[in-house]
Amino acid sequence: MSELVVEEFSRLGRNTGDIIQTLEWLEEHQVNVFVRNIGLQSRPNGEKNLIWKMISSIMSSLYEMELDNIKERTAMGRMVYVQNGGRLGRPENTNESDKKFLDKEKTQDIIKYLNKNRTVREICKILGTSNKTVLKAKRIGEKYGLISITNAA
Repeated sequence: MSELVVEEFSRLGRNTGDIIQTLEWLEEHQVNVFVRNIGLQSRPNGEKNLIWKMISSIMSSLYEMELDNIKERTAMGRMVYVQNGGRLGRPENTNESDKKFLDKEKTQDIIKYLNKNRTVREICKILGTSNKTVLKAKRIGEKYGLISITNAA
């Protein structure tokens, strides 16, 4: 690769250190970096751009500051929302009760197979379900004594 084109410096890494490390690697491999939004190149005509290092450090620092500002504003907005009676997280009453989960036909099938000493992977394949669902059924089934722990796969 001889040239890397990015829209802005922030696309090169998550923070100033990361961006500078990326730019150093690209420089070692003599890759010309072209940043579109400011029209700056690291190696125009294959020669090092003398002002590149200074501007790239400043720009990456500015982008990191902007990211910190965004995080701070977001946290502040969430805090104000909660102080004004807002609620974060999952909506109320969206968690399924153990009883409701155990009443499902698929859960009953999973428990049946677990009691027949089938493995989690086998049950997933047979019923076309995720291993997370099988493990949840196993955990809740054991909790209520529907699966003997010695039989559970």
